[in-house]
Amino acid sequence: MEKVAGDAIDKYCKIFKCAPGLIVVSSTLEEGRLIEVNDAFETTFKCKREEILGLSPRSFNFWANPQDHALVVQALHDNAEVRDREIYFRDYAGKVFPGLYAGVIVEIDGENCLLSVIMDITERKLAEQKVKESEETLKSLMDMMPVGVRWYDMNGVIEYVNSSFIDLFGYTLDEIPTLDDWFSKAYPDPAYREEIIARWKAAKDKSDGTPIDPAESNVTCKDGSVRHIIVNTQFARSRRLVIFTDVTERDENQRRLLNAQRLESLGILAGGIAHDFNNILTGIMGNLSLARMFLESPEKLDQLLDRAEQASRRAADLISQLLTFAKGGAPVKKPLSVRHLVNESVSLALHGTNVESVVKIPDSLPEIEADAGQLIQVFNNIIVNAVQAMPGGGRITVRAGTVALVDKNRFALPGGEYITLDFTDDGSGINERDMKRIFDPYFTTKPNGTGIGLSSAHSIVKKHGGHIDVQSTVGEGTTFTLYIPSIGYAVTEEDRANNAEPAAVHRGGTILVMDDELMVRNIAAGMLNHLGYQVTTCSTGEEAIALYKAAKDTGSPFTAAIMDLTVPGGMGGKEAAHQILEFDPSACLIVSSGYSNDPIVAEYAGYGFRAALTKPYISAELEQVVSKALMVYK
Repeated sequence: MEKVAGDAIDKYCKIFKCAPGLIVVSSTLEEGRLIEVNDAFETTFKCKREEILGLSPRSFNFWANPQDHALVVQALHDNAEVRDREIYFRDYAGKVFPGLYAGVIVEIDGENCLLSVIMDITERKLAEQKVKESEETLKSLMDMMPVGVRWYDMNGVIEYVNSSFIDLFGYTLDEIPTLDDWFSKAYPDPAYREEIIARWKAAKDKSDGTPIDPAESNVTCKDGSVRHIIVNTQFARSRRLVIFTDVTERDENQRRLLNAQRLESLGILAGGIAHDFNNILTGIMGNLSLARMFLESPEKLDQLLDRAEQASRRAADLISQLLTFAKGGAPVKKPLSVRHLVNESVSLALHGTNVESVVKIPDSLPEIEADAGQLIQVFNNIIVNAVQAMPGGGRITVRAGTVALVDKNRFALPGGEYITLDFTDDGSGINERDMKRIFDPYFTTKPNGTGIGLSSAHSIVKKHGGHIDVQSTVGEGTTFTLYIPSIGYAVTEEDRANNAEPAAVHRGGTILVMDDELMVRNIAAGMLNHLGYQVTTCSTGEEAIALYKAAKDTGSPFTAAIMDLTVPGGMGGKEAAHQILEFDPSACLIVSSGYSNDPIVAEYAGYGFRAALTKPYISAELEQVVSKALMVYK
C-alpha cells in the first residue's frame, strides 16, 4: 500500500512538474510566499525555482499591476476561488506578459494554501490584436470606398454601414438597425416597397451560392431626395454584403449628353424635313393651281385633285413617322393580316423603281395584333432602305414564318409565339462600323437623309412587343428580321367580316365640332353638312360643355360631338368629355387629335369616347368614324 501511495505521489508530482500551464503553490493570501512552482513557470518567468521559493511574488513584482493582486485576494476571500481572469504579469527579468489566471484555496498539511494556474496568452492576444487591426483596416478601406456598403446577418440585423452609405443616403446605423427599418425609410411608397421586398426575398432564396443579378432601385434619402441606385448583393460567412452604386449623376449626364446630341442634330433633321415638306407642298400647291386652270374639264380636274390628295397623304405619313419616332406613342392595335400589309407596302414602296420583289408568305400564317399604319411605316422604311442600297436595280425578298421563343432568349423578349418577317436585299450591304449605329437617332449614311427611318422602325417594333434584328455582308446584301407577337391563329373571312368597320349610316341630326383651329372647324362642318348632318362648332372645351348642356336642356341634344384632344391655353377634349359624361352618361363622343400616337387615341374607350378620328382626314374617313360611333351609340 505504501508503495502504491508512493507511486501515486510520483505520478502526480510528474504531472505537476510537466504540465504546460504555469502552476504555483503559495502560502497565505496576503503574503503568498512561494512554496512550489513547475517547470513551465520557470521557463516563462525566466528564473530558477531555487531563486524564488520562499519569496513573496510581490517582492519581484510578479503582479504587473498591484491592484490586480488586491482584487484576486478579495475574490478569494469572498468565493474561495477565481476563474478565467485576464491579468498582466511581470517575469523575473521585468518583461510584462498577459495571462489567464485561475486560483483556488486548498489545504496542504493542515494549512490553507493558494493553488494558482496561469496560462500564457501572449500569442492569443497578438492574434486578437491582428484580427482587430485587420477589422479596423477593413473598415477604413470600406469607409474610403466611393460606394455605399452595408452588411447584415441572416436575421435581418444590420451590423455595419460605411461612411459613403451615410453620406449617400443620410441614414446612420442607429436609424436603420434592421432591414425592416431600412425598407420603410428608403421606400416610403407602400406599393414600391412591396416590389422591392419581393425582389429581395427572391434573391434571399439564392443563398445556395447562385449568383445574384444586380438590381436597380430608386432610394428615398433622409433629406427626401431620390437617388437611382444599382444594388449588388453577395453572401459571405453567413452575412450578406450589399454594395450600393449611385448612378443618378451618370444618368443625368447621359441625359444631358443625349439632349446635346439631339440639339446638334436638329439642324440636320430640320433640313431633311424642310426638303421633304417643300417637295410635298409643291405637289399640293402645284396641283391645286393647275386644277383652277381646268375647271371646265372635270376629268382633268379630278386627276389633279387626286394628285394633290396623294401629296397630302405623303405629308401626313411623314408627320406620323416623326411623331412615332419623337413620342413613341402606343399603337392602336387590331388583328391584321401580315400578307396584306406586306403586299400593300411592297406595292407602294417599289412603285416606279427598278427593284423587283418576291413575297413568300404562307396562307396559314397566324395574324398579329398591331397598328396597320405604324407597321406599314416600318415595312416602307426597310424597303426604301433596300432600294437605296441597290441603285442599279435588284431584288428584295420577303419571307414570313413562325417561331416559339423561350423565356430569357437572346432578344430579351417574353417567351411565346412570334411571327418572323425577313426582308432580304442583294444590295451593297452595311459595314461593321455602321451596323452598330443604324438604329441610332439621326444617324444616316445618305447625303440627304434625316436618320429617322430605321430609328422610328425600331421604336414602332418595340412598342408592338417585338424585336428588329439585322444581318449584313458587305457586297452581298442585308436581311432585316422582325419578330412580332402572334395572336396564335389565322383570322377567317367570316371573322374579318364580323370585325369590319360599319358601313356608312346617314342618321341626320346635329353634330357638335370642337376644335381650336378655325380651318379644321370649317372643313369638318363642310364635310358633315355634305353627309347630311347639321353642325355647330366651337373652339374650347368650356364652350363645348355649355353648348352640349344647353342643347340637352332644350330637348334637342346633339347626335354626337367631335372633340379636339389638345386646345392650347384652354380645356381640351379629355376634360370636356369627362364633364359632359357626368351629366349625360350616354353621350356619343368622338375624340379627334393630330397626335395619332397619343394613348387616349389608342385607348379611347377607356376615356368614355365611342371612336377616334386622327387628323388629317378626308370626308370618307370622317363618315366612317361617325357611322361607327353612332352604331356603337345605338
